[in-house]
Amino acid sequence: MNDRRGEASEESLVEFLNAGSEITGSLAAATIGLLIAGPPGALAGAAASPVLARTIRGVALEFAGRMLSQRERVKAASVIEIAANRIQEKIQLGYELRSDDFLVSEPGRRSVADEVAEGVLISAQREHEERKLPYLGNFLANIAFEDDLNRSQANLLLRLADRLSYRQLCLLAIFGRYLEGRMSFPIFEMARLRISSRTNRQRRALSS
Repeated sequence: MNDRRGEASEESLVEFLNAGSEITGSLAAATIGLLIAGPPGALAGAAASPVLARTIRGVALEFAGRMLSQRERVKAASVIEIAANRIQEKIQLGYELRSDDFLVSEPGRRSVADEVAEGVLISAQREHEERKLPYLGNFLANIAFEDDLNRSQANLLLRLADRLSYRQLCLLAIFGRYLEGRMSFPIFEMARLRISSRTNRQRRALSS
């Protein structure tokens, strides 16, 4: 009986993940391999945390069993696939999973990661602007590596992402790359120089 139940769960999970392929394409097959094949620790290779794998797999199973429209399934599944793929990429690049209790559940209390993962998929399920889905998937993956993001901050960022448009998220991403020194934009440099010049004039005026 348990074997049949387990097989049914696996089948529903595969069906759910396959729905996301409409948006993610070939990522679906890779995600199924990560979340179905072998033990939960198979996610992102041997270096990945089994706890993180169980979190991703658990939220995927939960949404696989929810009453969703076909489009809602497509959107939620695509975010799971994007997140799993991003997690694998980060671990292969040498990023370390966060070492706090973010991923740890307690009796009668689920982990913060479980809570945030559900919130991300609910946001994806309801999101009409589907170009935002990769940002939600990346957010779900990235919080597993950021020790300085606690429960309140993660939920706040999720609410902000839910309210921002795709264009606004693109602008934030561009500005973030500029601040990290990965991109250069003359308009940003001009603004910085104007601010710097004004500050210098004010400092000279105050010191004279």
